[in-house]
Amino acid sequence: MSGGSAGKPQLSAWRHGDACVILRFRLTPKSSKDRIDGLIDTVDGPALQAHVRAIPENGAANAALERLVAGWLDVSKRSVALIAGGTSRLKTIRVDGEPGDLERRLRGILADQIATTPEGGEPGSGKDVRGANHRRQTDRG
Repeated sequence: MSGGSAGKPQLSAWRHGDACVILRFRLTPKSSKDRIDGLIDTVDGPALQAHVRAIPENGAANAALERLVAGWLDVSKRSVALIAGGTSRLKTIRVDGEPGDLERRLRGILADQIATTPEGGEPGSGKDVRGANHRRQTDRG
């Protein structure tokens, strides 16, 4: 695999492969809805944050992530495959296709999400992402 030397974090949440793009995701299973929220920082570098309703048993959450990515990028389900991180929250997904086209789609989708995200909230939700604990503390004065 190309994309940097060992021990150094990746600088992007995706990289080009041979006739594909390889994406890094941080997956949260058992969520209220299936969605991709955009970029986040992880200890291994940037990743796309994904949430799925499926539970992490028997590969159900991984399969849900593959379906979600296919729909998000408007590609066929069979062109999306989990290639690493089967039992981890950090997943590596391969999306087969022309890398330049896939990267343009990624950049366009992420630009749209950023443009529609209220300041300090989740993309498209209008919700404060700092959590209930923060709101309780600020409500007390």
